Amino acid sequence: METILKSCICFLLLAVIQLPTALQSAAATIPQQDLVVKGVVVDAENNPVVGAYIVEKGTNNGAMADSNGQFTISVKAGASLEITCIGYATKTVAASGQMTITLSQDNLFLDETVVVGYGTKRVATITGSVSQINTEKLTTAPATNTSHTLAGQLPGLVSKQVSGLPGQDNASLNIRGFGSPLVIIDGVEGDLTRVDPNQIESVSILKDGSGSIYGARAGNGVILVTTKTGTNQAPTISVNSSVSLQGNTVTTRPANSFQRALFQNDIYMNGGGVEERKPYLEEELELFKLGTNPEYLNTDWYSAVIRKYAPQQNHNISVSGGSEKTKYYGYFGYNRQELQFKPNSGHYDRYNFQVNFSTKVSDRINVGMNMQYMKDDKDYPSGGDLYQDGANFWQGIIYSADPRYPLSLPDKSKLSYANMQNGSPIWAVNIDNSGYYDLQNNNMKFTGFAEYNSKYVEGLKAKANIMYVYNSSFLKWMHKRGSFYTYEAGADFYGFAGQSVEPSSLREDHGQGTNLVQQYSLNYNRDFNGHHVSGLAMFETTINHNKNFYTKVQDFKTTIIEEMVAGDAETAVNGSGSSNYGRVSVIGRLDYNYRDKYMVEATVRGDASSRFAKKYRWGWFPSISAGWNIAREDFLSSVSAVDNLKIRASYGTSGYDAVADFNYLTGYTYDSPYTFGESTSMGLAATGMANELLSWEKMAIYNFGLDFSFFGRKLYGEFDMFQRDRTGIPGYRSSSLPNTFGAKLPQENLNSIRSRGFELRLGTSGSISDFTYDVNANISWNRSKWSYYDQAEETDPDRKRLYFREGQWIDRQIGYKTDGLFESQEAVDNWGVTIDELNNDNSTLAAGDVRLVDVNNDGVINWKDQVEIGKGSTPHWMTGWNFNLGYKGFDLSLLFQGAWGYTLAVYYDTNTASYCDLYYDPVHNADPNALVARPNGAAINGWASDFMYRDVAYLRLKNASFGYSIPSKIVKKIGLQKCRIYVAGMNLFTLSTVSKYKVDPEAGATVGYSYPQQYTISAGLNIVLLSFTNMKKITYSLLLSAMILGTACSDYLEQTPTNRYTDAQVWQDEFLIDSHLADLYAMSAFMINDAVALYGNSPVNVEFSSSSNWGYNLGVSAEGEGPIHANTISDECKYSGRGAQANYLGVKKYGFQSNGTTMRWWNNGYYLNRQLNHFIDNIEDSPASNAPVRKAEARFLRAFNYFAMVKRYGGVPIITKETSIDAPDEEMYPKRSTEQESYDFIIDELTDIADRLEAKPEAGRAGKGAALTLLSRVALYAGSIQQFGKVALDGLNGIPQGTTKNYYQIAADAAKRVMTECGYSLYKGTAGQSKVEALRDIFLVKDNSEAIMVKRHQGKGGTQYRWSWDICNCPKPNAWSVGQYSLPYYDFVEDFDFIDGTSGKIDRAELESHTWSMEEFIGKRDPRLEAWFWTNGSEWPGAVGGDVFGENTISMYNGIRLADGSVFHNVTTPAYEGVMCYGDQMNEFRDQGNLHTGFGIRKYLDPGADNMTWFIYSTTDYEIFRYAEVLLNYAEAQFELGNKAEALDAVNQIRNRAGADELKSIDRESLHRERKLELCFEDHRYWDLRRWREAEAELNGPHTGLNYLLDWESYKQGTPRFWLELKERIDDRIQDPQFPANNYYMPIGDGTVALNPNIVENPGY
Repeated sequence: METILKSCICFLLLAVIQLPTALQSAAATIPQQDLVVKGVVVDAENNPVVGAYIVEKGTNNGAMADSNGQFTISVKAGASLEITCIGYATKTVAASGQMTITLSQDNLFLDETVVVGYGTKRVATITGSVSQINTEKLTTAPATNTSHTLAGQLPGLVSKQVSGLPGQDNASLNIRGFGSPLVIIDGVEGDLTRVDPNQIESVSILKDGSGSIYGARAGNGVILVTTKTGTNQAPTISVNSSVSLQGNTVTTRPANSFQRALFQNDIYMNGGGVEERKPYLEEELELFKLGTNPEYLNTDWYSAVIRKYAPQQNHNISVSGGSEKTKYYGYFGYNRQELQFKPNSGHYDRYNFQVNFSTKVSDRINVGMNMQYMKDDKDYPSGGDLYQDGANFWQGIIYSADPRYPLSLPDKSKLSYANMQNGSPIWAVNIDNSGYYDLQNNNMKFTGFAEYNSKYVEGLKAKANIMYVYNSSFLKWMHKRGSFYTYEAGADFYGFAGQSVEPSSLREDHGQGTNLVQQYSLNYNRDFNGHHVSGLAMFETTINHNKNFYTKVQDFKTTIIEEMVAGDAETAVNGSGSSNYGRVSVIGRLDYNYRDKYMVEATVRGDASSRFAKKYRWGWFPSISAGWNIAREDFLSSVSAVDNLKIRASYGTSGYDAVADFNYLTGYTYDSPYTFGESTSMGLAATGMANELLSWEKMAIYNFGLDFSFFGRKLYGEFDMFQRDRTGIPGYRSSSLPNTFGAKLPQENLNSIRSRGFELRLGTSGSISDFTYDVNANISWNRSKWSYYDQAEETDPDRKRLYFREGQWIDRQIGYKTDGLFESQEAVDNWGVTIDELNNDNSTLAAGDVRLVDVNNDGVINWKDQVEIGKGSTPHWMTGWNFNLGYKGFDLSLLFQGAWGYTLAVYYDTNTASYCDLYYDPVHNADPNALVARPNGAAINGWASDFMYRDVAYLRLKNASFGYSIPSKIVKKIGLQKCRIYVAGMNLFTLSTVSKYKVDPEAGATVGYSYPQQYTISAGLNIVLLSFTNMKKITYSLLLSAMILGTACSDYLEQTPTNRYTDAQVWQDEFLIDSHLADLYAMSAFMINDAVALYGNSPVNVEFSSSSNWGYNLGVSAEGEGPIHANTISDECKYSGRGAQANYLGVKKYGFQSNGTTMRWWNNGYYLNRQLNHFIDNIEDSPASNAPVRKAEARFLRAFNYFAMVKRYGGVPIITKETSIDAPDEEMYPKRSTEQESYDFIIDELTDIADRLEAKPEAGRAGKGAALTLLSRVALYAGSIQQFGKVALDGLNGIPQGTTKNYYQIAADAAKRVMTECGYSLYKGTAGQSKVEALRDIFLVKDNSEAIMVKRHQGKGGTQYRWSWDICNCPKPNAWSVGQYSLPYYDFVEDFDFIDGTSGKIDRAELESHTWSMEEFIGKRDPRLEAWFWTNGSEWPGAVGGDVFGENTISMYNGIRLADGSVFHNVTTPAYEGVMCYGDQMNEFRDQGNLHTGFGIRKYLDPGADNMTWFIYSTTDYEIFRYAEVLLNYAEAQFELGNKAEALDAVNQIRNRAGADELKSIDRESLHRERKLELCFEDHRYWDLRRWREAEAELNGPHTGLNYLLDWESYKQGTPRFWLELKERIDDRIQDPQFPANNYYMPIGDGTVALNPNIVENPGY
């Protein structure tokens, strides 16, 4: 390929060189003339007029002025010359030997030349759709981001700015709605936000085939930015300076105390509360309104931290000048924006420096250089993660601050607590307090060029460019911790409220990147008697390298030294990455123009990218365009009204190569860690299947345009209409592989989009005496449809209407139509429509809920009633209105920018005043047209509907500037050439259809989350100093010394990925093999297989991203959630209702639905199975010294994985080899094995590998004991299914009686082998320990005698090691009330009998008839209750027992019962005679709809964990298998075999260890109950009930909780006792838990069945 490429280049160059010779030959017939005229064409300021036509009048003999305005022409003696040029009046002069011809401007076109790809063109010769804007229009008002200055200026440019955060406002530009365009700055791809608008000479937008010359990167259009260079003039110094004030366009203030209290009332009442117990009385609401009572404060935190205006500065100075031989330019600019918060809250600084020059070394050689440097510094407070566009900051800092808490405390040395995770907003916004996020970016760009004008071929130039870009970044991110207090004035007591949520930490990130671009070109430009020909042949190479690393350490004892050495070294984490790519290109362009009348241009570009496989690296992108200026025709020459009338048409192709990054290689990357023993290995995960065919997307764009000007530009404009076909969009085939394949097909170039639109620009310009004007407006529309989308054909008409994409708009928003809100309960009752997803039960609906529209009039609201309700978040219509007016020295510029045809989803933070003002309230805002539904209302209020998605239209005054230029005769007296003073503004006012929602139309979806949009008011000064006439010479400090030519293509294209290992590399390295196995351990379902279905392609046994709702709201990992929710969907626990666990609550309330994803393990299971099969197939041929053992471990993991699937679905396809992509159908589309075959496979595997595994492996690995324990568990499950289950689907479900295997015997034998061969025993603690302490230590003491296989956690070291059991389940104190997620039912507590043999089930009348001490109620029961549960009176470090219990004791009563039987419970006045009416643990539950059960989980909790740290990670081992389970498996198996003595002995071993009385006899009920007690909260109970077929009995129906009431009389006597209240239906007062019979087998899912016709769905779905 390289040889062919070089040959083609040589041929092109030869052709270009020979072209003028051929044309000269063709013109040889022209007779010789008498006079040779040499001259120069200049304008009124003596600048050369490039491209002027000089024609011998009355003939076709002509010439064109070159880049210096010079020309030579031979004419007859006495001839006249006619000189024409677009933008200048035609002039006729008599010919003479030496001439200087001056043209005057005709004001038809002020911008004579336009920058296009790799060159410039005159306006007259443009044949593509190109728009340009110059520096004057970019700098009418001070701006820090060039994107802001372009909005509304150019037709076809779509702009949106969603934030106002300095330095990170998320301003976006796209051309014609295509997507992010390619930005080229002075020839190199760059970032528009890093260029100071004052540096820019012009910005060109290539919208059609004119961008094809940029090939594989130009698919979304091209923005060309040209910075300023020197000019042929005396040295000139310009100074610009401005100061600005910034304010919020829309201010979303936090809710005040009255609004929050009212909201709490509404939440409570809408949740089913009773009027007499609502949190706040009406008189208390009025006190909050007044805010004068210290008990009912209304603190204005917003005004304490937000200022009305933030300052901004813009200053720059430039010098420009030169001579005909040498030109130079220098620039320095500085910009500062401060944040909207009070001082010392951060800022954004940017520095821009530029210097360039060019000089003629000789008559034919010109060299030059351009050096630019940019540095910006984002210095934000770290409190609230402002760096994330302010989303968390405004929600978590400004809006979460509770106005019921004081702004400050009497003791000024103590920080006042604001009832929020970050303590106080005053603390959070101050960099000295909370720390800082300081990100510094440096960008340096150097360009050098050398140009040679051919001596032998007129018009031929050779040019070499070398462009080098160096980027670096440095982030120093410091989190500090604050301590916060509350104050009780009456007692003059300061209470410690807690510390800020983030632990003290320091993170440093270092990154750097380089980009080297080399261009070697030949340019030809020649005129032959009016026939102008130009051409370009170029060879270009690009090589890009990037690398980065970071390190982080936390737990600083002091932050006096803010360096890594001051943190805890054990918490240190670090990482790094790198990438590289190369590109080789050949470019050709040929232009023909006849007297600006007929124009044709053709280009071709070939790109080769290292990102693609060798065979598919090259892409070719041609384009062609043509133009006809009708105004130049003779038949219009006499029509003076027509200045310009040009028709354009173009076709071009381009590409988009950012679709793959070495996707043609199979790779491995570091992923999930796994701990073996005391060391943690980073797992090595496969990245997926490779596809060498994947290549760039391709775009073909068709454009028709018209440019016109009439009556001397009294009317001018342009019109374009276009169509773009985007093909080869990467996607996954919809119906090609079943899930059992274990992998997705790789991405392929599959899908296609067609975009259409038009643009229109109209304007008028002119002057009336001293008044000048130029007024223009533009409007554009675009939208895109899927022309092809690979997906399964939909046969259902509604599914096709909603979900079939082909032929539909790509940005459709689907949802429900609404008809306002229900205005009354009567309206709900008379609605006559039910909602399918609410089980057709309207009992949850009430006044203030959204009223959905039954579109198909079938009486039921379901998915079939959805319609298109929105058009996406990017505007489809854009408009801009420009007014540029001048009168004498005054100038006025106005730019109105507008958009419509898009949709905004309006969400609110509930702590904002906007939300509280707008939501429906039956007393204060009983309006059926309220803009927000009632809080805590029906689930349908949050559904996608046109009540939430609002159509947006707006028009805003984007820029305005009014200036005055002081007359030159005055300013010259003080040494100035020019002096202009001005005032300006941006975003000064807005008209919007969403203003009633109190939201900016360009803002993000959630109101008040993003940093607000900013308006600015500025005052500035522009000064130009008088020229320095004595500056004769310029000293050049930077010279271009050498350029390296002839670099081979292969150096650029032969790149390899630096961020992954190849398959071949992995299987030849023992360390990498072990790392890959570690990843397979990490993906295995040890902790989460029984609770959660993970997202994405691969199962990952670590935490969710911290940006996900689950990770952020819960502060837990997937590991943490697994055990939590395995408990909460059983009859063990209630989920407390915090976080985003609707899926689990839905399963508990409604059972599994047909396609619910909760708890599924099909896709993930077969993904993992494929990886395990790949490992098993490859390990034996590897150099690993321990290959047989590692293979056995992989087989163990595969058996465990299949067990996770079988106990869910029954029989599943058993696949033991990695399926190839071309496998026969019987392998590709396997059938389900029977449930018996599935269990038998697992049993046979475990039987075979048990003795192949290590007898005593390091912690975390599977050994012999683990295999035998799993074998006993699996066989026990199979025996239960055989005994209690029913056979269905020809054995796919159920195991028939009378099979050859005795599963109970297998279970008993396997358990017996563990008991006799493996050396494990029940852990009984250490000498002197109580039974309770020893029982707790089973789960806290590492490597104890009971642990057979554990999942080990390191605790510290970053997110990849998370298990957050402690912080999720601990009592207070904890990080801002995060704990108490799992609340055990009182029903469960009753199963723990009293030690004296009395049943734990107490008659309700007895329970509530008298007071109890906690020793009587809890302490005298089976010690496992006190060991593994916590409740009122339990010991816990740091717990606040108050006056009732004292320190380190849990206090969770909820009310005080007085002697007369009445209960004191007042939320706002929570003390009775100085004693709190609720215990410390009940603070989060006392006034909410969340009902506490009275108990928490103590098992696995580490009392030494720092639960005051947000995201604390548990260090305890998770017991995958322990010896107690072995005994219970053995007991159950022996019991079912009829060997009750053996069963009783095994059970009593456990009871003796626990300190409970031995059983005298055993039956199935007592055996099952013992398993429930011993293995509680360990992910057994739910599955035990399923296999015993007892789930219908145990999991259907309500559960109970317990409420403690402090007995006032006994408290006064110093021996507090408690009244016990039984709370019914503790889960949900409307819907009790359900377990339908079909849920014994989970749904496989319609999608899985559709992909494989051989898969049979389980019954009932």
